[in-house]
Amino acid sequence: MTISNTKPIDATEEDETDLRLVEAAKARLKSDPMVNEARIRISAAAGRVTLEGRVTDQWSKDRIETALAALDGISEIDNQIEVKHIIIYGQS
Repeated sequence: MTISNTKPIDATEEDETDLRLVEAAKARLKSDPMVNEARIRISAAAGRVTLEGRVTDQWSKDRIETALAALDGISEIDNQIEVKHIIIYGQS
């Protein structure tokens, strides 16, 4: 017989943890004046955070991932953010 001293995490606790991760991630991005968090969708499942949306350059995509990697509780980041360059015609 094996006896474990660790309490299993039920689905409700895991869901609450994921919700806290999403809220913390949104707050982190909102506090960064260089990031337009309104264009980024954040979801979490079992500590794995998924990022979706669009940014105008690779620097922004990398900055978002770096900022969120520092948050406690994130075990993995799946950065699916697309880089869409903006071309402005008629400017010299």
